[in-house]
Amino acid sequence: KPTATVKKYYESRTGFAEGKRLEEEGDFAGALAAYGKVIKEEKDDYADAQLRISALDAKVSDELITQADALIAKGRYWDAEKLFADLDEDTKKLPEIAAKLTEIKTKQEEYENNLVEYNGTVEHLFTHALIAFPDMAVAGNTRSAMDNDCLFVSEFKAILEQLYENNYILIDINDTIEITEVDGKEKISKAKLMLPEGKKPLILSFDDIVYDPRKRNAGMIDKLIVKDGKVQTYTKIDATGEEIISDDNECVPILDNFVAEHPDFSFKGAKGTLCITGFCGVLGYRTHRDSPNRDSEIAAAKEVVQVLKDSGWNFASHDYAHKHVKQASTAEVEDDATKWDNESKNVLGETQVFVWPYGEWVAEDDERHQVLIDHGFRIFCGVGGMPYMIAKDQTLFMDRRPMDGYSLRNFRQKYLR
Repeated sequence: KPTATVKKYYESRTGFAEGKRLEEEGDFAGALAAYGKVIKEEKDDYADAQLRISALDAKVSDELITQADALIAKGRYWDAEKLFADLDEDTKKLPEIAAKLTEIKTKQEEYENNLVEYNGTVEHLFTHALIAFPDMAVAGNTRSAMDNDCLFVSEFKAILEQLYENNYILIDINDTIEITEVDGKEKISKAKLMLPEGKKPLILSFDDIVYDPRKRNAGMIDKLIVKDGKVQTYTKIDATGEEIISDDNECVPILDNFVAEHPDFSFKGAKGTLCITGFCGVLGYRTHRDSPNRDSEIAAAKEVVQVLKDSGWNFASHDYAHKHVKQASTAEVEDDATKWDNESKNVLGETQVFVWPYGEWVAEDDERHQVLIDHGFRIFCGVGGMPYMIAKDQTLFMDRRPMDGYSLRNFRQKYLR
């Protein structure tokens, strides 16, 4: 077993080598962090690392400030702040960096000082993974179900345009509640929403973002990946062997791109909620307990999860097995919640949002509901045509309005506003 001293030297030498590699690749911030691991006892490497750190400080400052200025010009002040999040405290104190961080804070304060309280309806719309390849969907035996439950890429884009034109602004679902303690008990209440004047709050959620392998090559993508620092999609066409990477055929990259072009469509960078089961993994990765490559799949999925969180996305449980909860026993609900904790939450992180499969919810005083409360859920989402938010003692229930082929054909009047 390596001693602490051996580990220290190993990490130092590994850090130096990693720093040189990252510097060559142009990842100057990453190189700075790696060079910072080099210890003084490694005299030659340490001296070289310090020289490289001095040279990189200026490069990092110039690069980050240029990126920050571009975001500030679009009003994306919170995204600009995130650029500097991974810098060590000494680097943040460099005059140029410190000045830019002060400017960003000032812009954020000016923005918040102009917010007004919103007391109207909070709309919540949801859909499923998009039909990225219509020709495959037409040819597959799931055509009818997909056409009813999902949207085509063009439809989703058109909906985003209309929502934007009608002054909606995306908010984080977690910002809709406040949790306080009253007489030693937790109390849930609706949060006070402060938004830009004239804007209406909107929550978007997306169900079953797991990409079940049984549906491969039937019209949807295979998985989400990270490429060039952004979440994109990967699909392999079995018939030809072609591998398709795109940022324009699924809800995540499409919404990311839309917000980048229209930053006033998002409040403080909020995007949407991805609703995840677990029985066949998450985000296209086979992270469930029966997966033969589970460890490597978890590692790959976690990389995507972190980029999603950093860019304004969050997650909800959609029940491990996507069961009809009204037909399940209390023990079955407990079993599913435990499996979700062990196989999905361990990849996605904590969430207080539960989305009822099929929109079938049980009452707050039902034992099955209490099981979910005990597992940490506080916001519960159903499916319905009337948008509303009802705060109860322990939970907040929120209806969602579906966006899918069936609704587009049959619910025109209900959706006109």
